[in-house]
Amino acid sequence: MDTNTQPDAVPVKRMTRVLVKTAATLGRSDARYLVNAYYAMQRQRESAEAQLRRASDSRPHEVIAWVIEQDRIVEKQIKRALDEWSDTISAARWAKSIIGVGCRWRRKTGPFWRGGNRPGCGLRFGLQQA
Repeated sequence: MDTNTQPDAVPVKRMTRVLVKTAATLGRSDARYLVNAYYAMQRQRESAEAQLRRASDSRPHEVIAWVIEQDRIVEKQIKRALDEWSDTISAARWAKSIIGVGCRWRRKTGPFWRGGNRPGCGLRFGLQQA
């Protein structure tokens, strides 16, 4: 969005690298607050985007489009801070290092992992039914 066409609009101030680095010192309750804020902002932005899609006139309202863009920027800033914080937790570092879990491998491993939960399913893999 071009800020030159909106002289009275003040853009969101982005977090500095130093401020992002200080996110590593957040406590769990503070991080939880940021997670809640992130999802609340995301819901608000998605609602505004739906409002734009439902707009009766063919051109979206510039103010709503500006709000959406500002929300998107703040979402990204919160995400940066939470990413820095999650680097302080060993389990989170490990989880972030795994690429593709739950995506393309699910189709191949799904029947195996469901084997114990569905009668007869595990027998296809040579497993004994309990």
